[in-house]
Amino acid sequence: MEIDLTKSASCSDNPVSRILSLLNEGVEDFTVIVRADVVPFDFAKLVAGKKGYEVEKLEEKEVIVKLRFRKKQGV
Repeated sequence: MEIDLTKSASCSDNPVSRILSLLNEGVEDFTVIVRADVVPFDFAKLVAGKKGYEVEKLEEKEVIVKLRFRKKQGV
């Protein structure tokens, strides 16, 4: 699943909130496209790690970054 969170229009579409929702729902593997100034990579790693996920930076173009979240095996 890939979700573009660069064009959020409302508070419920807040990129951090959407990522947290996906992590809390236990989605095994998903990719998000976000602005690096809204969701810094180190922040994404910290939050993902606390929820039992790994995060990988797949692509970065200027301020837009594509992050892949995967549930850690055995967690």
